[in-house]
Amino acid sequence: MYQESGLNPGSRESNGIGLGLVQWSYGRRNQLEEFAAIKGKEATDLYVQLEFLVKELKAGRQLSGTYASMFANPYSVDEATEAFCWGFERPSAAHANMANRKKQAWAAYYRNVDR
Repeated sequence: MYQESGLNPGSRESNGIGLGLVQWSYGRRNQLEEFAAIKGKEATDLYVQLEFLVKELKAGRQLSGTYASMFANPYSVDEATEAFCWGFERPSAAHANMANRKKQAWAAYYRNVDR
């Protein structure tokens, strides 16, 4: 999420299509906006986006197959990062910047390891 939006729920892709923490696009963005509207909130609301993210992950449609297994039982922070990137966020390989994704994931892990 850090790579996609800088953890800013109001972040928008330069083309205006992607929105939020994970840059929901197209049909998934529409679903996020509908979900927010039902709650009487804006789609850019942090808590709406987190709730929607959990809903998507629990539904198992967005993150499925090998990536779902890797994310549910990761061998390492690197593996969890790759699974979430390729299985959930699905950026183009040219824009994935996996090194930065892993760096941010490890930083978050170390900030929370003793909690």
